Amino acid sequence: MRKEFQIVNLSVRPGEKTQGYVPVYETGLELPVTIIHSKEEGDTILITSGLHSAEYPGIQTAIELASELDPAQIRGTVILVHPLNISGFLNRNLQSCVEEDKKNLNGVFMPGNKNGTQAEQIAHQQAAEFQSKADFYLDLHSGGDFTQLAPYVYYVGVAEKEVIQRAKKMAQAVCVPYMVCSQQGNPGIYNYAGMCSIPSILIERGCQG
Repeated sequence: MRKEFQIVNLSVRPGEKTQGYVPVYETGLELPVTIIHSKEEGDTILITSGLHSAEYPGIQTAIELASELDPAQIRGTVILVHPLNISGFLNRNLQSCVEEDKKNLNGVFMPGNKNGTQAEQIAHQQAAEFQSKADFYLDLHSGGDFTQLAPYVYYVGVAEKEVIQRAKKMAQAVCVPYMVCSQQGNPGIYNYAGMCSIPSILIERGCQG
């Protein structure tokens, strides 16, 4: 019998879905999160969007997935954050920085700092509360308002051999023309996940807002 699944203040019973806001420590920020928890045993996948707050296609994708996925259709658990950089999104920060400290979340050295700036606290919570529960990690990105790009996918390359191989299989399932093995470690939220033995990919799809 599967147990109830919980992240910070959100909990969900087997066979159910829950949506709500997760407070980021004492920052006053709250992240919109959906958890879909099936009755069947399986892996847990974490999907984040809006780490760069002006990259809208990934945010929209995560919102639609959160609405459409049914616990009866999956095995395991899906965690969606939509979006991760909530203050940058609400303030339409076109540089995609966290509004309060003007830091790029993907440039914050992980696992962040629970007592640091807003971006550092978001990063710390992602590592301590979200990634720590994940078997796989998918981070959704796109071109910003001023960026054209060809769709492609990164998979982690600074990790244990088995983690890299599993991440590569994830990347091969993505319908894009280009695939890149990232040789960056820390900083970078999905890169850090790979260093923590979580197979991880970053999808770039969509551009110019």
